[in-house]
Amino acid sequence: MAWYAGLLCIGVGLVGPIAAAARTTFTAHMTGHLLIGMAAPLLLVLAAPLTLALRALTVRRAQVLTRFLRSPPLRFITHPTVAGGLNAGGLWVLYTTDLYSLMHTSVLLHGAVHMHIFLAGYLFVAA
Repeated sequence: MAWYAGLLCIGVGLVGPIAAAARTTFTAHMTGHLLIGMAAPLLLVLAAPLTLALRALTVRRAQVLTRFLRSPPLRFITHPTVAGGLNAGGLWVLYTTDLYSLMHTSVLLHGAVHMHIFLAGYLFVAA
């Protein structure tokens, strides 16, 4: 149930009246970010997709996935300090540079910013 609620948060944040109003009002913009960067990652992590994957995979493939999850690069980015820095640092860059205004002129950049906000939030919650 948490998985579907997380996907719903992403959908509400990206499509519909909140997403449309986010281009004109900062309050709607922040509501979308709260849904995409905080509520959705929390719900998706609570759904425990890696636990499900490890249970559903064959032993060999589960070992490969576990080895990947324990790799030094992944251990580095999932450290709470690094994950928190990616989360807060991304927002700092968004609001202290021209990225916020540029985001509203480019669909590709808009998608990339929202993807970063979601992934950084997911990483932070998982850490």
